[in-house]
Amino acid sequence: MSQEIDSCSGRGTDRTRDHAEADATLFVGRVEVVRETGGERWGVVSLRSARTEVGLDCVPQALPGDSVLVIAGVAIALVAGDADEAAGPSA
Repeated sequence: MSQEIDSCSGRGTDRTRDHAEADATLFVGRVEVVRETGGERWGVVSLRSARTEVGLDCVPQALPGDSVLVIAGVAIALVAGDADEAAGPSA
């Protein structure tokens, strides 16, 4: 396992290199749930019918219903507009 540093919190997180590379997809999704655990903010973000848990430390103002830009399992910015429109047409 490799030690990665969360750029927003400065805390280390243990993740395998394969997992980190697989998570490197950039997408816009809608925040469905926000929770705080151990001083960290996490949320469930949806894109069409898929849902994934992401870190929300970089966007502390994110609330359910907001659209966020996600890369490598971390929401890095709020996005204005509808997440479905930003993601493009459905397949």
